[in-house]
Amino acid sequence: MAFGPERAQCLCDECFIDEVAHAAGKDPLQFRLALLKESKGAQRVLQVAADKAGWGKPLPKGQGRGIAQHHCFGTDVAAVAEVSVNEKDGHIKVNRMVLAVDCGLAVNPDGVEAQIQGGVINA
Repeated sequence: MAFGPERAQCLCDECFIDEVAHAAGKDPLQFRLALLKESKGAQRVLQVAADKAGWGKPLPKGQGRGIAQHHCFGTDVAAVAEVSVNEKDGHIKVNRMVLAVDCGLAVNPDGVEAQIQGGVINA
């Protein structure tokens, strides 16, 4: 799947933030919250997604969580992905995605949900 330059940049940014958090010995969620102290909307969606996903709670062996945040077109979005890795073949499986979205007043909430679901599927 090909990504446009904006999407590729966002993916790179989030991966780099994880690397910096790891190098600093910080939790990725706490690191992002500190970076976004001037953006209450971004902090709020990050915290909601993390809470709903059980961030910080242990997962079974071979599973892990990742977190990301993005702001675009006046909308704050945060996502937590729970993934597992098959030890035999290295295949990665997305087990669950938890998202929090603050787009303001949604005239058509079903359309917002469909847009977010489509974004998850295409990622």
